[in-house]
Amino acid sequence: MTKLLENTVGDVNFALYAIPSLEDNYIYALSCMGKVLVVDPGEARPVKQFIDDHRLDLSTILITHHHSDHVMGLTELKKRYNCYVIAPDESIYEGKVNIGGVDQTVVENEELLTGPFVIKTLLTPGHCLDHICYYFENIGVLFSGDALFGAGCGKVFDGSMEQHFNTVQKLAKLPPETVVCFGHEYTLKNLEFAREVDSKNPDVIERFEQVKKLRADFAPTTPSTIGLELKTNPFLRCSSKEIREHLQMPTESDLEVFEKLRALKDAF
Repeated sequence: MTKLLENTVGDVNFALYAIPSLEDNYIYALSCMGKVLVVDPGEARPVKQFIDDHRLDLSTILITHHHSDHVMGLTELKKRYNCYVIAPDESIYEGKVNIGGVDQTVVENEELLTGPFVIKTLLTPGHCLDHICYYFENIGVLFSGDALFGAGCGKVFDGSMEQHFNTVQKLAKLPPETVVCFGHEYTLKNLEFAREVDSKNPDVIERFEQVKKLRADFAPTTPSTIGLELKTNPFLRCSSKEIREHLQMPTESDLEVFEKLRALKDAF
């Protein structure tokens, strides 16, 4: 467990933590006024340990999407703490997906108020159809789930490549100082790929060395920022001359470049 941020919103103190989970997942815990909000509990055990260690009351769980490694701890936590669960609207799956234990479903551009936090929901399909990102507007923090990673983005499962392209473009338009809390520790591998397709980019080279040192010490690479992703994430740099030269795609659309990058990364 690592404390990522400690600050105030209004006159209230808050702290943000990353809790390692499963093989390479991150669960996030946002504590404030004796309560804690948790994002994507892939398992219950480390969340319960965090709550016990910090003597907090679990008030809210946010779910970005239905994949099991983001929800497997939900049932146990809901039963133990009777917390309020917010998740994406899954009606698009026509009953074939059921997270269970959800108190409120959300779609695009809803505003949620939880304690002192103002949360905007961003529909971000591509990785899967029901993916939602949560943007905490008044503290500048984005929980991006599997839509956007450090120097990468999620694979496309039941969404489409065009949806995923539009999703990362949407997230790229957030303020550059936005703190990005992503769902998996894939950053080093993603930067290895970025060095292949964007080899002359000094920001990629610098970030790779920084991340290599962090991982050598078993330190997390989360969070990132939108500004850093714009400099180093090839999936946000589809118009880059250097990337297009590497791919031999000088005149193709940004979407076609994105599709090519995603295919290469899937095989990397």
